[in-house]
Amino acid sequence: MGKPTAINNVETLCNVPTIIEKGGDWYSKIGSPNAPGTKLFCISGHVNKPGVYEIPMELTLRELIDNYGGGVKGKFKAVLPGGVSSSLLTDLDVKLDYKSVAEAGSMLGSASVIVINGDSSIVDVTKNSMEFFVHESCGQCTPCREGTRTANAIIGRFANGEGREEELEILLELGDVMYDTSRCGLGQAAMNITTSAIKMFRDEFMQRVKN
Repeated sequence: MGKPTAINNVETLCNVPTIIEKGGDWYSKIGSPNAPGTKLFCISGHVNKPGVYEIPMELTLRELIDNYGGGVKGKFKAVLPGGVSSSLLTDLDVKLDYKSVAEAGSMLGSASVIVINGDSSIVDVTKNSMEFFVHESCGQCTPCREGTRTANAIIGRFANGEGREEELEILLELGDVMYDTSRCGLGQAAMNITTSAIKMFRDEFMQRVKN
C-alpha cells in the first residue's frame, strides 16, 4: 500500500534482537546477496533425519538433504521445496533462496521441504495433496471450492486405475483457471503439485488410464 507495514511473523521477529545487537551489515553477510540471513527449513518425507534446521539461504537442496536431512531414504525421485503448495522439482542443485527456486519453476514458500523417493507413486502423492486442499478450502470462492473437489475426483479415478487420458488436459486447464480466479493463495497454488506432476511424470498417470 506504499506505507510501512508491520510483519508479525515469528521467524522475522526472532531475527530482530540479533540484528539490533550486531547490526544489519553483519546479518547481510550471512547467506547470499539475493537472500541475506538464515531461514528455518522443515525437511520431511523420505529422509533419514527429518526436522527443522536453521541454515543460510545459500545452500542447495542437495546440501540440505545430505548434510542436514541425513540423505534420502532410497532413490531420490522428486522434492517439494515449499510444501504441497509448490511445484515438484527434480534438480537438487537449486539454491534455496526465493529467486533461485522461482527460476527453477517452483516456490520456496514456508520452506517446508518434502522429499519423495522412487518407491512412491506420484499419482498417489498428488491425490493425498489434493485431499488436503479439499479439506482446507474455506469454500468462499467457487474456483477453489469446486476446483479442488473436481480435481480430487479426477485424480482419484487415476489412483484407482480408472483415469482417462483426456482428463489430464482438463486438470491442466483447471490449474490455469484456479490460479487466475481464486480469491486467495490457497486456491491459486492448490494445483501446482498436480500440474507439475502431470508435466514431469505423465507416464505414471498414463499407467493408471482405464483400458
